[in-house]
Amino acid sequence: MDMGSKECDPSVAALPVSDPRCVKAMECCTAFYAAENASQAETPWAGQFVYGHWTAYYWIAAVGVLAVWHACNTIMDRRASSRPASSTQQSGAGALDKARALGRFAFYRSKGQRYSCIALPRAGLVVFLLITVVFLAAIIFAERPYYRPHFGYGSPPIAIRCGLIAFACHPILIALAGKANIVTLLTGISHERLNIVHQWVGWIVFVVSLIHTIPFFLASVRDRGNGGFQRVKSEFYYNSPGVSEYSGTPPLAMLFGLCVFSIRQVRERFYESFYVGHILLSITYLGLLFWHSGNERDSWAYLWVTLAVWLASWLVRLFWCMRSTNVRSPWFVGAQATVQLLPANLVRIEVDRPESFNFTPAQHCFLRFNRLAPYDHHPFTIASAPTRGGGGSDDDEKAKESTTLVFLVKVRDGFTRRLAAQCKVSEDEAFDTSVSVDGPYGGFPYPRRLEQRYDSILLVAGGSGVSACLPWLLHMAALTRRRVRLDSITLVWVFRDPQSFEWAAKELQQAVGAAGSVQVKVRLHVTGGDGGFLSEHSAQAGKDKEKGKEIRVDAVPDPLYERMKAVGDVFPGRPEPREDVKRETTAVPGKRLFVFSCGPSGLNDAVANACAAEQKAVWRGDVAEVKLHVETFSW
Repeated sequence: MDMGSKECDPSVAALPVSDPRCVKAMECCTAFYAAENASQAETPWAGQFVYGHWTAYYWIAAVGVLAVWHACNTIMDRRASSRPASSTQQSGAGALDKARALGRFAFYRSKGQRYSCIALPRAGLVVFLLITVVFLAAIIFAERPYYRPHFGYGSPPIAIRCGLIAFACHPILIALAGKANIVTLLTGISHERLNIVHQWVGWIVFVVSLIHTIPFFLASVRDRGNGGFQRVKSEFYYNSPGVSEYSGTPPLAMLFGLCVFSIRQVRERFYESFYVGHILLSITYLGLLFWHSGNERDSWAYLWVTLAVWLASWLVRLFWCMRSTNVRSPWFVGAQATVQLLPANLVRIEVDRPESFNFTPAQHCFLRFNRLAPYDHHPFTIASAPTRGGGGSDDDEKAKESTTLVFLVKVRDGFTRRLAAQCKVSEDEAFDTSVSVDGPYGGFPYPRRLEQRYDSILLVAGGSGVSACLPWLLHMAALTRRRVRLDSITLVWVFRDPQSFEWAAKELQQAVGAAGSVQVKVRLHVTGGDGGFLSEHSAQAGKDKEKGKEIRVDAVPDPLYERMKAVGDVFPGRPEPREDVKRETTAVPGKRLFVFSCGPSGLNDAVANACAAEQKAVWRGDVAEVKLHVETFSW
């Protein structure tokens, strides 16, 4: 503030800074004015803005490294499809394989998250988040002093740089939240995986924002001569005279609400309300940030980038991913769908495949039921294979595209229960409707390398998670050995009710019947059934399990069991992922194994830990590689 901008009392001009009247008079007191200039010269207010730049560089560097890695893998994936493979090619574990196994041994490990409030990432992502926290903590607390001798000398330096650091995190925070986003485009990491990082970065931004806020409270209260509760009110509820920034209390409250309402238990219980509320709160929050920062220096630059990233994500999704508004398709025309209720509380949705709709196994779509729930988008995994073809001939390589998209949806609370109720209205427990398809998203980013790089594939599914495994099973079963390296594919499916077999009976029979040179193995684990066809074997199964024997059901006079037995082996009780993974590595010593898991978090964690432990086999040279890819039910 210029000393000439207000009338000054001459009596305070010569007072020392130790006098409260000098502090209250601020620049009208010569000693205060000199001390203020000295404080700003030592720790310039404008100098704190560089910390926002460093934060932005950190995120750019992180995405850049992943982008280079993704580009290399994409090139290798495309070359793999044109390079003939042989099961006799060298596959022993080299130095690079053993180094990679060391990283996977540590990074694949996962802790259970039953009681966690937000998604717990696997160890590899935990390391990245810890590096991020350490980096941000270093640039926050490295420079001193944190406070100025008097609040009138300027805002606390630690508060200013925390505010800019938080602002610099917003572009990546919004990018990580989008279904179609630039991070996925550059890195190949699908949005549901990025969403875990989005949740954690949101909490990091909230903590940094608190560190930005608290020093203002402390400085306001402690300032001698011009502090106390009235000063706090002035700073946090009103716009101080001559200050362009407005109170940060409203956006901080919005950010707190965004974080709290995103807690896993709340999000899963009230998903529809969470989805709408999260978007509305986010829009309000971003607008309040513009209002709060007052366009000081480059503060708005981060917000404009955030807005651009957000709008780009929505526009790409609207005009490219959503089939009803796709630039290549007729607008506002939904796809015809048949919804049918299956045994064991599952809904099967068959949708006419939109024109020019290309997807890879295990990808998912967001479906909007135009008449039943026109404003809701719900994610469902595509259970059908990208192509339809026969069994093992060269013509399979030229198989036609499947004309139907199949989704297997477990009935839970909310919208899926409404779907089931609508099915029960008709006599055949099915109805026809129109849906809008948004997608596809997710999946394994390098699908062509699976049959060319790996000798064996293990698919582990829990309940309706089989919908993510069926496309891989159907696709790989029809491959011919002359074009691929893959020798065998095994599906381990765990479900509670014996009737659940009907969910995928048709697809399993098709995969077994279509098997060409690739060996198809199916292992079915039935964990429940009251008085069903496995109940009489429960006692013996328990005894065998205590003795460490493999549990198997052999001859039960039941038609459903006979159908299950026709496609594979049937076992009561839960599987042992460690044994399943070890069995596959033992079956193909010195070769490469790919493990794909989709199911409840407990099953996915068990499979991840099993793959982490089996990296020891790579070090011993028993197997060349054990690679894991996990799909989750929700995010």
